[in-house]
Amino acid sequence: MDMKSCFLFALALLIICGHVQAQKLSAEKIKNREVQYAPHTELKKHPLPAMTFQRPGLASEKERTEIVNQIIYPVINESPRAIAAVVVELVPMHPHPKTQEEIGFTKITVLVLWHDGGYAGALLEKNKDGHFNKDAYLVLLGGDADECDDGEDSEQPNSSPVAARIRIAHSRTRLY
Repeated sequence: MDMKSCFLFALALLIICGHVQAQKLSAEKIKNREVQYAPHTELKKHPLPAMTFQRPGLASEKERTEIVNQIIYPVINESPRAIAAVVVELVPMHPHPKTQEEIGFTKITVLVLWHDGGYAGALLEKNKDGHFNKDAYLVLLGGDADECDDGEDSEQPNSSPVAARIRIAHSRTRLY
C-alpha cells in the first residue's frame, strides 16, 4: 500500500470515527497524582500545540521552517478554537529512491487536532516554484467543518473573517 493510500485510509478512519460524537471524559474520574486535568471549556489559556514532523529527514531545515512559518503558525493564529496538536507528514517523492535527486518531497499531509475533539486534515502540494502557496493553510480552517466537528455547537471556522480566502484555497488544495 503506498503512502497516499495509507494516509487516505487513516483519514477515512478518523472521519468515520468522527461521525460518532467525541467521547467526553470526566475530570473528576481521573485520579492521576502527577497531572491535573480540567475540561477544555474551563480553560482560559491553553498549552502550546504539540507539533511533530513525520519523516523529517526528507526536508532541509529551510523547508521545515517554511512549512512552520507558512502553514503551521497561520493555522494557529487564525483558528477560532485552541489547537492541541499538529502532525506534518512529508510524503516522499519516490518510495525507494535510487539517486540523490529522488530524495525529497513535493507533498505534505497536515493533521490539526483541536482541544475540543475536532480535527482537520489535508494533503498540500508544492507549487511549480517548489514552495507552498501562501494561502494553502486555509483549507485546514474551513474544510468540511461539520464533518470534523465533535457535534457540539461551537464557533465554526467558516464564520471567521478569512472565509472568502478559505473558499479560494479549497479550489487549489485537496481536502481528505
